[in-house]
Amino acid sequence: MTAPATPYVTEAGTEGPLVLCLHGIGSSSASFAAQLAGLSTVARVVAWDAPGYGRSADPDTAPGLDGYADAAAGLIRARGGSAHVIGVSWGGVIALRLALRHPDLVASLVVADSTRGSGAD
Repeated sequence: MTAPATPYVTEAGTEGPLVLCLHGIGSSSASFAAQLAGLSTVARVVAWDAPGYGRSADPDTAPGLDGYADAAAGLIRARGGSAHVIGVSWGGVIALRLALRHPDLVASLVVADSTRGSGAD
């Protein structure tokens, strides 16, 4: 599956480890305003608007869980190295899939108010 176009991101901080924040359904990067402000002195913080959310373009076709995970992987790769990934709700489901599909890109994982995903074994 091809990942959707590069999503819109809000970034803060210029030095330190990369932290990627993935929001829940119906939300956007705005839900991580406190983390962007609070962590920017010690990390490079990136919060995305997932494809089809907020200021990101709507994908031509539904990306599916793998497509969202691959889009997140693309954001990490574009910034080099790996990331500490924070996923809230649906963002946690994406974060888990990201860790399974691209383990080399996930330095650590925080899954909050989430599930492993519907239909998962």
